[in-house]
Amino acid sequence: MDYFKTDTKIDHIEMDISFNYKNKYWHIKISQEINMFNSRNMRSEIMRAVQKKDADVVINCKRVTYMDSGALNAFVLLSKSMHYKNKRISVEDLSPSIEKLFRIANLNSILKIDKNNRQ
Repeated sequence: MDYFKTDTKIDHIEMDISFNYKNKYWHIKISQEINMFNSRNMRSEIMRAVQKKDADVVINCKRVTYMDSGALNAFVLLSKSMHYKNKRISVEDLSPSIEKLFRIANLNSILKIDKNNRQ
């Protein structure tokens, strides 16, 4: 099992990403904000993991507090990259407001949004 964590800090904008390779999937947990300042790094880190071990990706967003259009664009680009590799990407545990944002942007047509498990 592979596990690693990266912290992205740009000025006052922070994002934590942890990676866990298990059962032929990359399980990725993202915390805090995903925005135009750190979304490129998020996408790069995820693609670096997929290059390390070619596998489908599950992104847990339970602790994501904010996303902007830069984040949505990063998810579109991630989906395209994974599609070219014949791999799947899904997101889970979106807050109701972020899930609504994904649906308004029609991201549910290009990646799987797993039902919220939030309590």
